[in-house]
Amino acid sequence: MQIQHEETMTQHGKIFSGTYSFRNELAKQKTTDVTTSSIKVRTPVFGGTTNFNAFKLQCGLVARKNMWDDDDKALALISSLREAAAEIFHIIPEGKRTEFAAIMDSLERKYGSKHVKEVSHLELSSRCQKLNKKIQDYATEIERLANLAYIGVLDDVLERLKIDAFVKALRDAELKKLYGRHLKRRLRKRLASRLRKKQLVCCGRQA
Repeated sequence: MQIQHEETMTQHGKIFSGTYSFRNELAKQKTTDVTTSSIKVRTPVFGGTTNFNAFKLQCGLVARKNMWDDDDKALALISSLREAAAEIFHIIPEGKRTEFAAIMDSLERKYGSKHVKEVSHLELSSRCQKLNKKIQDYATEIERLANLAYIGVLDDVLERLKIDAFVKALRDAELKKLYGRHLKRRLRKRLASRLRKKQLVCCGRQA
């Protein structure tokens, strides 16, 4: 049993090695053609499931490149919303539903990093491994929520938070102990290795 657990932990030892990539989020955004002020441009599509900050950045870059006014930006933004994001108009006052600032502000409140962090942190703190859910799938979900809940946190701190959340929400008490010891030991070794490398670099500079 001990060997089986160790093999399982080795197989999934890298589950927390990934870091959130803003560039990858930009690449996920789809595009749609919109003709505005006689200029054909490619605007990002947003449905509420991809990173809002990436979408907002793309909108700003496209608008500046094409020197759009507020009416142009509003038209492009309205045309780019899909699925759940398109329902944002229901919470915007009727007289402001074609105003760029009003639409973007509403999207920011619903999908912006502050809102996402709060929701993700709440989900992470209450998360529990579902019955019969594979460890790999469970770990992937914990990592996703942690990346969203702790945006901007240093990598070493984020790694520890992921481990704590992962171990805490495991259903099996024996697995809690095994994974807790294994993952924290790996983290300590990794931090020690980084510290040694930094010391070598400092010594090299002083020589």
